Amino acid sequence: MCVIDEYHVHRNDSMRYAMLSGMIAQPNALLITISTAGGERKGPLWDLLLSAPKDPRAYVYWAGAADGDDMHDPKVWRKATPQSWITLRMLRDAHRTLPSWDFERYHLNRFPAKGVNRAFSAVDWDAQAQPPVIDPKRPSVIGVDASFRRDTTAIVLDQVDEQGFHNVRSWIFASEDGEPIDRSAVMATIVELCKDNYVDRVVCDPNYFVLDMMELVAEFGIPIEEYPQNAPRMAKASDALFKLISEKRLRHGGEPRLREQVLNAGMQPTPYGWRLTKIEDEKKIDAAVALSMAAFIAETGHIEDGAGPQIVVF
Repeated sequence: MCVIDEYHVHRNDSMRYAMLSGMIAQPNALLITISTAGGERKGPLWDLLLSAPKDPRAYVYWAGAADGDDMHDPKVWRKATPQSWITLRMLRDAHRTLPSWDFERYHLNRFPAKGVNRAFSAVDWDAQAQPPVIDPKRPSVIGVDASFRRDTTAIVLDQVDEQGFHNVRSWIFASEDGEPIDRSAVMATIVELCKDNYVDRVVCDPNYFVLDMMELVAEFGIPIEEYPQNAPRMAKASDALFKLISEKRLRHGGEPRLREQVLNAGMQPTPYGWRLTKIEDEKKIDAAVALSMAAFIAETGHIEDGAGPQIVVF
């Protein structure tokens, strides 16, 4: 007997075919394949679920939601979760706290029907449109996501108040007529924010912004830290922002361009958890990325990558 578990993580079907080949001369040999739904409708698991029902040697049992089922309906949760020890209360808590992409896969056992799911609910975002209250004497964090021309450049200031609410303001710079983004305006905004507020940390992806970071440190003493947008870091930042929105601990003032970019953000799975991505290539999400970085640092106070913050010093 051979058991293959979590077949959805296999990159191809070579292991399964090798096991089948090795069992061919064994009487009453049994191959059991167990798996959660995969992240997209392709790959060895998806192919197996299509082909196995046609194989007279195979028995297929698959518990999960159908495409037409409402993922917000508790009756669907129960149908897709036959384990008696998983209570409806547990499922309700998972539905409230997990990203929709994760809940659909792990609790409805359903392959996402579309390539990228929207990361944040418009209803949840709009419910937190209260004006931010920024105390210039209270510590703040700035997140910067820079681009040269194709995307926008975004600055987000995040200040956590005594009640644990994140008060955020945003500035978005776009290319004009295909020209490079005005980097002097970006830098002037950062300098002005640090002058008018107690900004103790500025986190920034160094791509497209290295020379500007050098100048901000050397000439103005801005506390710049590198925040490379690799999967481990961005998975933590994305998850932090999701939890803040789910817990309704933001005050963003309803700024329309920030709203647009936050709702443009989708979910991309990585080995470290999901991270923000574009739901469509032409959509801009730089403000959502800057917000996630600032929110993560403001909430946790550190960068968890094993090396600690990287302070840019020249």
